[in-house]
Amino acid sequence: YYNYYEPQSRDGGSKEEEEEDRIAPYFSSIHSLHGETPSHIVNLKRRKDSFDRKKRSLTKSVEDLENEIGDDSDNNSKYGVDGELYFLRDTCHKLESGKYEYEVCVFGKATQRDIGQSSGGTHLGSWEKVDVDEHGRRTLKWGKGTKCWNGPVRSAEVEVTCGAETKVLTADEPETCRYVFTMESPIGCDERFRLKHSL
Repeated sequence: YYNYYEPQSRDGGSKEEEEEDRIAPYFSSIHSLHGETPSHIVNLKRRKDSFDRKKRSLTKSVEDLENEIGDDSDNNSKYGVDGELYFLRDTCHKLESGKYEYEVCVFGKATQRDIGQSSGGTHLGSWEKVDVDEHGRRTLKWGKGTKCWNGPVRSAEVEVTCGAETKVLTADEPETCRYVFTMESPIGCDERFRLKHSL
């Protein structure tokens, strides 16, 4: 195979041929390559295949977790800069203000209802993102809500401050159909908050 042949000794050859015969034994092991693959090589190949399967499985697990966490190509997570929104995922928070009850659902919808109304209401927007400014303040945002009569589409923002529990504190409409809430939550009590307030 591959132009290799088992070395054969020569009897009664020239001096040059005798010299070649002296090195022939060093190449005799090449012949073994043409037979069965040694068992230790077979075992190593099996181990490599097993590790390759495990690597593929772990790579898929990492991809699945990244999809769940929502990392994009810029390493931004849908759960916020520090993953803090994972704590609030799929939670809803209500506040009664005036004649309305407001409900904001993280990763869901923001809604305005008449007090006592258990379903329906005015759609203030669907979850869009969390913004963090240079001071570390978080603003949760909902957009593309129901269009106001003769006005823009509704939107909602929640400005988060540090607090022991998560609750909506205030509701305001500073501009037509733009709703601004304040919320206190442990997610606002991060390292930047501690440094800013010298805690």
